[in-house]
Amino acid sequence: MTRAKEWTLGKDYYIRPAILYDLSITDEIVSVINSSFLSEDGWTTDKQIIIGDRISVQDIIDYIYETVNDSKKTVLLLAFKRRKLYFSTGVTFTTITTTKENKKDTVIGTVMMKGFDEKLFSNSFWRDQDDDSTMPQNDIKHYCYSDIYSVLPEYQSTGIGFGIAKASIECARALMGYKYMLSWTFVDRKPEVISYYLNKIGFQLMGILKYPKQEILQDKKKIACYLIRKDLFDSEHLQKRSKL
Repeated sequence: MTRAKEWTLGKDYYIRPAILYDLSITDEIVSVINSSFLSEDGWTTDKQIIIGDRISVQDIIDYIYETVNDSKKTVLLLAFKRRKLYFSTGVTFTTITTTKENKKDTVIGTVMMKGFDEKLFSNSFWRDQDDDSTMPQNDIKHYCYSDIYSVLPEYQSTGIGFGIAKASIECARALMGYKYMLSWTFVDRKPEVISYYLNKIGFQLMGILKYPKQEILQDKKKIACYLIRKDLFDSEHLQKRSKL
């Protein structure tokens, strides 16, 4: 992968694709994701639905290598808070913000985009298919999906999550070459979480998906997710992208 594109969020935060260095911070990345989905502190929590971890270190290792080796098929985006350093001038203390290369920057959010996985979506039901097909067969090559969209609870409701969402849309459209992004959210999640996807990010409800990782669910009967789709070329996307 060539030099990674970077999205800045003010002077203190930035988002970039994963690089090989990130293999040294996989534990930190996993902690961010599991805290986002499983902590009682965040409004996006799935603690009442999921048992155990949402993601494993091996999953992240795989995503990093896939991002580095073929960013047209997989991109793991990481959001960082820049580390601040303090030094004395002899009279006062001055604060400086580190550059993106500083290896002490803190991971605070993630999202992963990946090309369409027929096996993953084999248990989906699309409401707009006249023939009751489980997936849009003619357009598969134009679809990617997003997963592990996460923000540390203490950074939620600050605009970081929305910045990650916009970066993922631009990355999937401009860098990976897709037209549509699929995702899912549990039917039993908080209404405000579902509303966030549909009303703020601009996803559309497309159908129902059976959650593929049933082994991490507390109640194996509650596997239904809303299947949602984002048109990466809609006017709303273009307008929001210009503000990133």
